[in-house]
Amino acid sequence: MRSSKTLYAIPHHTEGKAGDVIVGGAATPPGDTLREQRRFIAQDTNRTIS
Repeated sequence: MRSSKTLYAIPHHTEGKAGDVIVGGAATPPGDTLREQRRFIAQDTNRTIS
């Protein structure tokens, strides 16, 4: 299945733990501060990309 949206990510690893940093293609999470944005992402685990 193909999607019309693309996420841009950079793979990385820190102390042996792999991960990806999304650098484009996604909207900024709601919130005025990074703490509020992080809280939103942590609580919004069932959201799908549409």
